[in-house]
Amino acid sequence: MSTARPLGVYVHVPFCRIHCPYCDFYTYPSGRGRDADFVSALLCEIELSRHRLDVAGHEVNTIYFGGGTPSLLSDAQIGDVLTAARRMFSQSGSAEITLEMNPEDVTSDRLDDLTARGVNRISLGVQSLRQSVLNDLGRIHTVAQARTSLETISGYRNWNADLMFGWAGQTVADFERELDELLAYEPSHVSLYELTIEPRTRFGVLAAQGRLEAVDADRQAELYLAAVEILEANGLRQYEVSNFAREGHRSRHNLACWRRQPYIGLGPSACSQLWSRRTENTRSLITYLNRLAGRDIPVTFVEVLTPAMEHVERIWLGLRTCDGGSRDLFGKRSQNVLDELVDENLAINRPDHSYVLNANGMAMADDIVGRILLTETKTKPIPRHLSY
Repeated sequence: MSTARPLGVYVHVPFCRIHCPYCDFYTYPSGRGRDADFVSALLCEIELSRHRLDVAGHEVNTIYFGGGTPSLLSDAQIGDVLTAARRMFSQSGSAEITLEMNPEDVTSDRLDDLTARGVNRISLGVQSLRQSVLNDLGRIHTVAQARTSLETISGYRNWNADLMFGWAGQTVADFERELDELLAYEPSHVSLYELTIEPRTRFGVLAAQGRLEAVDADRQAELYLAAVEILEANGLRQYEVSNFAREGHRSRHNLACWRRQPYIGLGPSACSQLWSRRTENTRSLITYLNRLAGRDIPVTFVEVLTPAMEHVERIWLGLRTCDGGSRDLFGKRSQNVLDELVDENLAINRPDHSYVLNANGMAMADDIVGRILLTETKTKPIPRHLSY
């Protein structure tokens, strides 16, 4: 048995055919002939990272291709990145290697080729199985393409489907029908994402102008709780606010990030966290390419976490997962708040003396975590994005 410590690798592929109006991640228009330059720069960053980072005694056990739309890269390009990662970092033979794909990019031949190159987990961006909703969300795949991709991938051993919920006018009955249809394909993992309006997005601009109808928070919670009940009844157990998995199919990469295990971020806008040091790459593809052409690491932000900052992270990351947080992690006043949440049927005080939010609590996790952090720190810090 290996005694090496686990290390995650996140690869941000920025290319997208369009930029969805709700998306706050860094993207770059595909079709501008930059993919080959990007892969060359990425291979250079992998090489430089191996020599600048102290990862001795660590073994890569997860690699996650996110974006953007990683499936816009060719299978050969994805294979080149995986080959470079294997060459530069010690890698576990059982490493989880995830690739995010859009429905229009899924074919049985591609899945076979990607599997042969080492990809063993697919995350499929379905988002909705109603055409009007896909149109409103700015998605360019059709419901027919989503269903075809689900049929194609349904025999794949380890795959996730993303679904969004919470747009104006959505009813519980609507959402239940979508979930029932999705579950017929027997996904091993489902991620549910509440439609969140971020200020820098097109939806954020429309909302600020009063041109986007807000969704009632109570309706959001109602939709969420209905989904939790359906997924749990179908063998997909909740292990984080937005994530549900069958036995043995939790996302090892994301779970490692939530547990504050070290990971390296590669690509524009990618974050790394190694022990108490967090860095973020430039959010510009052009700057990223230029920096690496000169063999210069493209980091533009460095943060050294103090013990107090790490304490806060352990709290909010623990509460968003079903790991919860040990009672000893919280101050006396926070323990009192958590005991109140137990009385309000929003949290559970487990026999091992840890607190965990139940489904009702998960439905309002942001508010609860903010309340706990305010009690702990007298402020309500907004965490930076993690690479998941």
